This record gives sequence, structure tokens and C-alpha cells, in this order.
Amino acid sequence: MADTNTDKQAPSTHRKPRTRGKKAAAQKPIATDPQSTEPRKPFVFEQTRKAMPYALNAKSTTVLDYLNRNGGRATGAFQRIAALSQLTQLHSETRTRLKEWFDCRLALSQGEITKYEAMVVSCKEDVVIEPLGIVVPESFTYTIEVTHPIFWRCIGIIEAVDRNVAEFENMWIAGLIDDDVMMESRRNGLTIITDLVTSIYQITNASRDRKGGLYSPVDFKEIMAALSPKEQEE
Repeated sequence: MADTNTDKQAPSTHRKPRTRGKKAAAQKPIATDPQSTEPRKPFVFEQTRKAMPYALNAKSTTVLDYLNRNGGRATGAFQRIAALSQLTQLHSETRTRLKEWFDCRLALSQGEITKYEAMVVSCKEDVVIEPLGIVVPESFTYTIEVTHPIFWRCIGIIEAVDRNVAEFENMWIAGLIDDDVMMESRRNGLTIITDLVTSIYQITNASRDRKGGLYSPVDFKEIMAALSPKEQEE
């Protein structure tokens, strides 16, 4: 005899989703997306020496943005060359070689700035007829903590690049040059700064993570190899 009870229903095959307890969820590591476009955190230089704050009044957005992102790395490079200069003071041969290398490197940067300035002058002669009247915000400042006189020579390079990049930015804002010229001038200007910073890091690797004191014979050997004539020519 057939079952006439129409109220009886077949058991549901739908399973309630399993849930993880709060404690277990907190312990589970969160996977990171390797393709994430989240900006990298800027390099932060922690000052551990007596210093004189210097407010660099930027004239260009380009250099100000660079300093806000990478100013810590640049300051770290300047501190390295300053520390190396101090730590080698009792070793005249290494100290002399270091000074020769640094003078040569700054001369190279200055030569690049001279070429860059010539580009600015040439471009202005073609397009600028009267003062552009561009206003720079008072907030365009970046503080560098100077711990050694050698900092001023590096700061001079940054400020020279900043002045010249600002000229291109002013012409671009006024509609006198196009985006391609602006992008190229920005890239050329920043390359002068980044090449200087990178070369200092390369040459001072022997002083990395040191806790102070004079260098050992092994350290001197590494420094002298880095300060070879071949490196100076490059």
C-alpha cells in the first residue's frame, strides 16, 4: 500500500557550511598577493649621531617627491661616506684614496649638471619670452640631518638638480613643453642624484653594519679594492 502521508519530506541534502572558530581564524596566516600593487614603504634612516637639521627648500615637485620617498636612503649614503672618512683617518693611504675617489665622483656629478643646465638654457631660449610667475608652496621643504661637513657637498648636487628640474617643470606648467620632454628631463635630473647615491653605497660596502672603531687590515683591503683606479674611471 502506497504511503499517503504528503507532509513527510525527504531529508535535505544541503550541508551547512563549516565555520572556523575565531581563535583558529586568528592563527591562520594571511596570504600575500605577489602581484599586489601596494606601494613599497619608504626607506627610513634612523639618526644615531649628533646632527644639524637643514631644511632644503625644494623648487621642483620631482626632487621633493624623490626626497619624500628615498631621502632616507640618500641620507644613509652620505652618512656612510662621512663615517668612512672618519674611520680611515689614521690610515693615510686609504684616506687619500677615498678623498680622491669622492672628489672624482662629485666632479662627475657636477659635469652631468653642467650638461643638464645647458639643456635648460637651450630649451628656454626657444620657448620662454617673459617670466612665467610660477609659485612654489612654502611646504616644499625636506629636512636633512647633517652630521659631517661632507654632507654639504652632496646637498649641493641635489639642490643644483632641483633648480634645473624646476625650470623644466615651470615651462611644462605654462604649456611651453609637452609631456614627453617633461618626462625625459625629470628622468635625466633624477639619474644624476641616484647615480651618486648608488655609487657611494657600492664603494662603502666594507663599512656596512659596523659598530664603530678603526678598520681591520681585511677591511682596508676591501676598501682599497673598491677604490681602485678602474672604479674611479667608471
